[in-house]
Amino acid sequence: MQIFLLNAMSEIEILQFFERFGLPTIILMVFAYFVAQSIKWFGVNVVVPMKDRHIDFLGKLENCIDKIADTQVDIRDNIGLIKADVDKVCSNTASIKSDSNLLKEKVEGLNTLIMKSFTQNGKYDSGLVSQNTVNQKKEV
Repeated sequence: MQIFLLNAMSEIEILQFFERFGLPTIILMVFAYFVAQSIKWFGVNVVVPMKDRHIDFLGKLENCIDKIADTQVDIRDNIGLIKADVDKVCSNTASIKSDSNLLKEKVEGLNTLIMKSFTQNGKYDSGLVSQNTVNQKKEV
């Protein structure tokens, strides 16, 4: 602003300008010049680098979000595989439970026979147990 005034006015006109408006105008013009220079410096040295860093940050953030989305897809696929495996294990467990119930019934039957063989004579009779085991196999 001052440079524009200096170019457009001669020295006499400048002196007349300052005589007419006084010292407060000079101080205001100098203050305005320094404020304008400060804003220019702040824009070049602070705002522009901050904007550049922010744009870089947004680019990196976009890449991270893409990686997270890919990872979520992989996790979803893995969960599907794990669910299928868990379903297989559950079905196998159900069949094992039914088999174990049959086995439990056979063991209880054997225990009953053993107890009967002890109680009949007060001694263990292996012939009685083996004969009843053969009979149970025939039933199954």
